Amino acid sequence: MDEDGDVKPVCKPWTKRSSHKYLKLLGSCNGLLLLQIDNDLFLWNPLTSFFKKGLSCNLLWEYGYDVVVGGLCYDSSTDEYKAVMAFSEKILHFGDQFVIVGSFKIRNWLMIDFPYRVSTVNSGPVVNGYLHWYASCYSFFHQIIYFNSRIYEFEKVPMPQPKHHSGDYLLGLGALDGCLCMTRWKNPRIQEGDIEVLVMKEYGVEISWTILFTISNLNLRFYDDLFPLGYTKNGEALMKVCDRFISWSRRAFNPDHNSHIRVFNSDNNTHREIPIQLEYYHLDAIFYQESLVTPTGYN
Repeated sequence: MDEDGDVKPVCKPWTKRSSHKYLKLLGSCNGLLLLQIDNDLFLWNPLTSFFKKGLSCNLLWEYGYDVVVGGLCYDSSTDEYKAVMAFSEKILHFGDQFVIVGSFKIRNWLMIDFPYRVSTVNSGPVVNGYLHWYASCYSFFHQIIYFNSRIYEFEKVPMPQPKHHSGDYLLGLGALDGCLCMTRWKNPRIQEGDIEVLVMKEYGVEISWTILFTISNLNLRFYDDLFPLGYTKNGEALMKVCDRFISWSRRAFNPDHNSHIRVFNSDNNTHREIPIQLEYYHLDAIFYQESLVTPTGYN
């Protein structure tokens, strides 16, 4: 989808892999996309057609672990791209949960400390050179975190002052005009009604969180997510709506999964769905900025 909001087909490099059963878009960084195809992770640059298998998690998937969320980041100190993956046993709230980091350069995995519940983790963008997620510890309120690839640790992003002396219940995390952006319930305790769209105008500065606009006529269910993707040329905001509790396999054959792209006009508080022809019923969408990047030593 381009800046005009027009949907255009892209030549897919995996069309020759006719036997693959699972494909998921996990992250984006510096013009590279992180793809999971079956049990393998690939880097893909749609502009240059660079496409390379880099990592595999065969044992984890064979032993019944699922990816809760994944992401891609770049470590400039070592000139390498890293996949950050949160795994859980298929029974989310009762099985083992952990986060691992894989290097595409030296092709190894490292388990890291993660002081949040993996079952609550949601994906986010790369902003200011850091991969962002949001998650919860013990309550249902969320904390935005970022991954420091040099020291292999997650750190907190300053949150806006909570309303009602409680916390924020986020519906999604994204980037608008290069700034970290969140969507949240205006009243987090009832999880319905108006939705606020906020941006962090100065990265890392708590008081720079600013409400861009409020969405008052979108009938989201309490288990729906709303991820900011970017702006069109005329200033409308593109966002992905999806059901956080339906797995990929159930989405693929469930016409009621409600995953789609909407365009929001903040001037007149209107929104509309962008029609997209889907092969099944599954839709992945992520912010992507074109570049000529090819990872060093990958050819």
